[in-house]
Amino acid sequence: MSKSDKKNDALISRRALIGSGAMAGAAVAGAAIGATPRRAAAQEGDPVVIGTAAALTGWGAADGIDFKQGCEMAIEDINAMGGIAGRPAELVVEDAKEMGPQNNIQATRALVERHGVHAICNGYLVGSGAEYDIIADAEVVHLNCNTYETTAAIVRDDPERYYMIFSDSTEVWYGTGLLVFLKNLMENGQWEPSNRKVALITSNNPYSILIAETIRDYADEYGWEVSLFEEVVQPIAEWGPTLAKIRADPPGLIANTHFFPADIAQFALQFAENPTPSLLYMQYGPSIPEFINLAKETANGILWATVVGTLPAQFGLSFEQRYKERYGAQAGFRNAGQTYDLVMLYAQAASRAGNPDDPVAVSNVLRNHTIHRGVCGSWKFDPSDQCARPYPGATDDPSLGLAHHFYQIQDGQQVSVGPAPYIQGAFQLPSWLKG
Repeated sequence: MSKSDKKNDALISRRALIGSGAMAGAAVAGAAIGATPRRAAAQEGDPVVIGTAAALTGWGAADGIDFKQGCEMAIEDINAMGGIAGRPAELVVEDAKEMGPQNNIQATRALVERHGVHAICNGYLVGSGAEYDIIADAEVVHLNCNTYETTAAIVRDDPERYYMIFSDSTEVWYGTGLLVFLKNLMENGQWEPSNRKVALITSNNPYSILIAETIRDYADEYGWEVSLFEEVVQPIAEWGPTLAKIRADPPGLIANTHFFPADIAQFALQFAENPTPSLLYMQYGPSIPEFINLAKETANGILWATVVGTLPAQFGLSFEQRYKERYGAQAGFRNAGQTYDLVMLYAQAASRAGNPDDPVAVSNVLRNHTIHRGVCGSWKFDPSDQCARPYPGATDDPSLGLAHHFYQIQDGQQVSVGPAPYIQGAFQLPSWLKG
């Protein structure tokens, strides 16, 4: 990184760490400390302000509230362990409403200008990207779970300006990951497709389009032929024309990368009226409780995946139990852990850097000196784009990557069917394929 000339080697005091027990998942020693703090010198005990922009109202509110509450739990845990470099952590929240560039900009500007945050830790913000210039101008450390290749490209193209932006794995991994998962199902004798055709459906959203295009571009390598590539305009409730094309040339696989839960629940309902002998994969939307509530029994057998989510194992499940006890309700499926991990990542890095007021030092620790075992798995940012990498798509070592989880809805329940060692149950052939 060209920022390296601004950093000096330094020793990190044990007291600068946030409680060694909670941070046991972080590997590494010796971080480079930035020589020039970006803020005025803080008084002892001044809070370290962490902000989050989340959709607290609008179509994404269920996830946005989870994201906010994940941040709250992290702040409580951090302060219980003594704060960040001896200073208390404080959370401020702005409503991103329906998201999109203007709402994202407005919420981010409020965090930076009104609240003077040291860091911003967000779940996903649909339409994210335009707010990054506000973050770069203010030099505020930013961690997010946008799952956007555009975020990775921004950092790769100008690492000097966007040195403070860190993200989870990007959506390109969904496409190749699905093809590998299906290959394993076939090799293990769990599924034999009716043919090797795949119908791809995407909404007019860059995230959805890129996933569908990645599947299309790698399909031939895995022995698939793309028989349909259909782009629909969101929101959409009437799937008749698209389903007519699918029924005219039934594929062995349907991959619908549109992710609005109400829209794809309608797809499930309308598909079930006259199903084709096709395995059905959908993107993200089935994780939201609204999907199963609307699709009802037609949801059973559907596959979906996420490259970031609370692990369905002891560490993650104990977090979700704590969430339920704290808020009196179950977290939306695997969501709150994302922002919990991001806030803990920031707190760990700022403590190890020794100065939360120096974003260069904190970013250096995140980029070069952090492996953090969180409730979502292992976070290790690739210095080339400051994004995490998935397991097993990018690494065979689950201690170095965030699990690319595959879930199947079975009897109205979410069941992890891959990857090992996080499997909760075996893949089941959907009812419409058993005939």
